[in-house]
Amino acid sequence: MPKKKSKSTRVVKKVGGQPRDLLVSVPVPTGRGRTLLLGLSLKAKLVALIVLALLVAFGLWKKDWFVAAVVNGRPIMRWQLDKALVKQYGAQTLDGMINQDIAEQEVARQGISVTGKEVDDRINEISSTMPKGMTLDQALQIQGLDKAEFRNQVRLQLAIDKILASKTVVTDKEIDDYMASNAAQFKNVSSAEARVTARKAIEQQKGSEAFSAWFASLKQKAQVYKFI
Repeated sequence: MPKKKSKSTRVVKKVGGQPRDLLVSVPVPTGRGRTLLLGLSLKAKLVALIVLALLVAFGLWKKDWFVAAVVNGRPIMRWQLDKALVKQYGAQTLDGMINQDIAEQEVARQGISVTGKEVDDRINEISSTMPKGMTLDQALQIQGLDKAEFRNQVRLQLAIDKILASKTVVTDKEIDDYMASNAAQFKNVSSAEARVTARKAIEQQKGSEAFSAWFASLKQKAQVYKFI
């Protein structure tokens, strides 16, 4: 049997007492299927064009968010770069971020504070140990760190030093023993200077051992879930 043609009806709605064409064609279904065709008004089309223009303008303004490079007219997309970096360095970088967050949470939990002067003093101390011909800014640039990130790292290290201070106390006997074991190192050095050097070396050794034990305990207790 031949299929019956569906009849269309025009839907008109009164708005504010006046009839307004909704530009909707509603076929009256007879038999199988039902369709609903929605037309766009001129206002809706204008809004769509404005949104599209804004998206294009934003893409040109922030093109580095989408395109990392262009090679002979062919773009390398930002997501491609991100994917490659995550694949090559993602695990190592993520572990570093996790470790830093674990330490920062413990510092906050214990209420340890570090003043800006303490940070400045430590940075000046580090600057004084730079090799001849190299500044601290140059060293940071080589490591890919900006000053703000470096200051945060210094602040965190100083806070950890305060937590572990009781475990890095050095006695006079330890200094004497160290100097005796490393006599050749202090052959042409004054006794006072030798003792200062010995104290720093012992503090660094004790600090490293204390930090390893402290952080291993924190990491064992931390609930960490990785998704990459």
